[in-house]
Amino acid sequence: MWNKGSLTDADRQKIEGYLAHKFGLTGKLASDHPYKSNPERAEAAKEATSGSMITLATKMSDRAAKTAGVSKNYTT
Repeated sequence: MWNKGSLTDADRQKIEGYLAHKFGLTGKLASDHPYKSNPERAEAAKEATSGSMITLATKMSDRAAKTAGVSKNYTT
């Protein structure tokens, strides 16, 4: 996972909490982690990740639309 800029500690913890609950890894979080026992508080990170996925899907469909008219000529 990468991010274009630096994350605040609060943003990093939201993402850690969301991913830990999503993949059942809450036991790996520190005992004082703010999202260890409360997955609802980590839902804000879901919006950030889903926005990135939409952007990627849009880019992929745009590329497919642009290349759909390109013909391929193969010689044997």
